[in-house]
Amino acid sequence: KKIKNKNAPTVLIEEPELNLHPELQSKLSDFLLLVSSKNVQFLVETHSEYIIRKAQLISIKEGFIQKNELNPNPFKIFYFHKKDGPYEMKFTSQGRFERDFGPGFYDEAAKTSMQIVKEGRKIAVE
Repeated sequence: KKIKNKNAPTVLIEEPELNLHPELQSKLSDFLLLVSSKNVQFLVETHSEYIIRKAQLISIKEGFIQKNELNPNPFKIFYFHKKDGPYEMKFTSQGRFERDFGPGFYDEAAKTSMQIVKEGRKIAVE
């Protein structure tokens, strides 16, 4: 997002999700949007799926994706891939990402859930 005042502060935040309940992690995206509207820019380093998913939802609901020139998206998300290096996670017109995160990010919860189901079935059969 372009800051109108070049003297506006940039706030760096490292892993704000630490010790935060998932609901509060999600609400943090709302807070960042609110404060950024007051001419503050944030650079956030996170591993929180909740923060990222909420940024996606806000981008869709607020029309940041569809009206990019008139209403630029304040959320830019970059992924630092182990082998490919960093790349921007650009939004599609439906609010998804054009490119996936690497393995072990969004898919980790689903893999663990499937393992729980499989283990539960083993116990039920015994």
